[in-house]
Amino acid sequence: MTEGDGISYPSWTSDSRFIDYNDMSSSRYCKRIMVGETHPQEVTNLKGLRSRGTDLGEWSGLTPENSRLFVWDTSVQEIYALDVEWP
Repeated sequence: MTEGDGISYPSWTSDSRFIDYNDMSSSRYCKRIMVGETHPQEVTNLKGLRSRGTDLGEWSGLTPENSRLFVWDTSVQEIYALDVEWP
């Protein structure tokens, strides 16, 4: 997979000078590229992040102060049953 194949959820920074995006190829980094440039910089390593994926990839975004936002998956795969006998 090339980097272009794994880009998800691009977001403009508040000053409109950069675009942040998730690189979901084998490197799994949040990256930032300056408009007009060709080489992005790695911002955050996403390996080990238990994020919730969708058909469009793993969502992330930016706050107005350009802090990163991620959806954290805290769900479990186990199924439990609870039998209750009420008085």
